[in-house]
Amino acid sequence: MSDVASLEYFPSPHSPGTTSSRVSNYDLNVSNGNGYMSHIHLESVWNVSPSILFYIFTYPSNAALFRDIKAVENREVITSTRGLKVVTVDQIGELRVLGIVRTFRTTLRVTEDERDSEGVLRITFELLKSDVLSKFNGKWALYPIKDPKTGEITGCRGVLEQDVLPAGVPLWFQRLPVVSGILRGISAGAITRLMEDINVVVSKVEAGLAAGNNVVQHVLSQLCGQCQAEAGYTNGVIQSFDLGTFEDSSEDEEGNSHIKQSASQQKDIELKVILVPGEEQQSVILILDLGML
Repeated sequence: MSDVASLEYFPSPHSPGTTSSRVSNYDLNVSNGNGYMSHIHLESVWNVSPSILFYIFTYPSNAALFRDIKAVENREVITSTRGLKVVTVDQIGELRVLGIVRTFRTTLRVTEDERDSEGVLRITFELLKSDVLSKFNGKWALYPIKDPKTGEITGCRGVLEQDVLPAGVPLWFQRLPVVSGILRGISAGAITRLMEDINVVVSKVEAGLAAGNNVVQHVLSQLCGQCQAEAGYTNGVIQSFDLGTFEDSSEDEEGNSHIKQSASQQKDIELKVILVPGEEQQSVILILDLGML
């Protein structure tokens, strides 16, 4: 997910109204307009599946992955159904102006959507409250890149659209040429740092998977530490949990059933169902095998 990054003043860009850059795996365009500080359009490519980016963005303890997020104080699940989850996220960011540093709090409503039949994963975020921003809304769309011959997923194309508006800054003041350039620079710098952090995390996940650690959750737990619980959600460990998403099953030599999640969800989670005989009825024990416990 695009997270609220540190805000820092940069030199005014020379191109009036628009700031553009092309860096390795992404193209960034930041423009000024009516009703927002900046509109951000970003297109990026990674050599991993969309599910890996989706998991990085939605991992409950991902504050450790991004240098400009100081802490995630709380995550509360509002609703969770098959392929769709809505959470509110309270986080602490940092504001730097002329060498003065202050922290600020922001609350976002985040929607995690895996329902697209073509495998496009979507994350939308909407500002609920902040002491420095009046608008921070946007959406990520993560498209699978497929081999034209085999249909195998070989990468991910990510598209970010985002609007940002600071609190307490009159629109007429924002439209002054020098000020608008500075404001575009703030947004461009924040997104650049965000992309640098994402690329580092993707590289570490790729290295972890190449080393034989074939579960993305394992790699992220090593990078982030123990996964943060989510208030209002009884599981609180994985970013989406619905028995309806588990399809295939098998039995081991002891007669225990193993229900694996469908490959399309790519969560690498296993449920072990143990039938324990009792005098009057059988008890069913569900054990989450996350590799983190």
